[in-house]
Amino acid sequence: MDRLERILRMQIEKEIKLKLKYAILIALASFSATIQAEEEATNTRLTSIGIRMTDVQVNSATAKNALTMGNSFMINSAIGGVNAIAIPSISNFRGKGFEWDSSVRHTPLIRSNYLLSYANLTSGANSLTDIDKYSITLTNPTSTIKGQDLTIYDYSKSTLVTSRVSYGADFLIFHDSKNRFLENFALRAGFEVYENDVILSSKSNVFMSSGTSGTITTVTNGVDFTPDKLTYRESYLNGLVGLNYSVSFLGRNKIDFGLEYFKNMQGAADFQEGSFVLLRIGNTSIPISTLRQGTAKTEIVGNRFHIGYSFQVTDAVFLRLSYAGTEATHTVRSSNVTNKDGVLVAALTGNAGAILGNMLHGYGPYPSSRDTRSQIGFEIGFKY
Repeated sequence: MDRLERILRMQIEKEIKLKLKYAILIALASFSATIQAEEEATNTRLTSIGIRMTDVQVNSATAKNALTMGNSFMINSAIGGVNAIAIPSISNFRGKGFEWDSSVRHTPLIRSNYLLSYANLTSGANSLTDIDKYSITLTNPTSTIKGQDLTIYDYSKSTLVTSRVSYGADFLIFHDSKNRFLENFALRAGFEVYENDVILSSKSNVFMSSGTSGTITTVTNGVDFTPDKLTYRESYLNGLVGLNYSVSFLGRNKIDFGLEYFKNMQGAADFQEGSFVLLRIGNTSIPISTLRQGTAKTEIVGNRFHIGYSFQVTDAVFLRLSYAGTEATHTVRSSNVTNKDGVLVAALTGNAGAILGNMLHGYGPYPSSRDTRSQIGFEIGFKY
């Protein structure tokens, strides 16, 4: 009997040890699965940071509006007997820039995106054609002059600095989808601060002028080396909505693209034009500096897109090539720009209408221009 009890006890101990071994194996497997699940969950919340060098090309609405801001004085000029129009010719601005962006996955549903963008661009072939037709009655001495002027300004030295700081929240509405082609589709909403600063400098202009007083007609033409400098800065606070999508393939490769629509919530601009005028009185030419300056209320509406290809070099490092394009309309809605120095010029000529026109701010029409830009980028990024 004792022997039988020992055999049964040994059998029970073996079964207990075997069950304990299985329990340990199950616990280890469960722990390993938990760790793997946590790592996978952590991977979906990776923070990525990218530094991107860009080659940028812009057909600038900012520059066009700066050159045609003088058209906002069209009504003012008509009060003084002058019908004037300015017609700009803009070449593309080109240059280099950089961008810093970051993406943070807070939850499976929400991801934050931050962007800082800057570019310094130049253009050497911008011009402005200024056409004036006038019929002016002067009081010093009393006379009536009719004529027309054609002046072409050469802005051979021009710079455009453009910058943008933005935040966008992505909502991955299919994050729990079993279809991997849908899980990275996101809707975006956010805001941005967007600024364009243009400086256009001219050291000379070509002019043709003809005027008739009584029976005498005078025609002059030549090159005028008086300088002219325009400075115009636009600042916007924009709201934006859009969508983003990415898909990985062949292990380490990924393609992404996005669309955004943006419109200003606030917009303003600072304008300044400094130049010299040669005032001819009799046989005497008097150089007079003039300064036209003020602020304007502006609007912007547009859209942009991007497409990119990424290669995951290691788990922590990736390289990305991208292309982006933007189209927008920049519009001046109102302005308090004045030409107070023009009052002195008008007073010296005795043109009472011109005195009144220069005392008032520009009444329009205000400029509105289309802006197009494109950029190619190369980025190195990190995940952690």
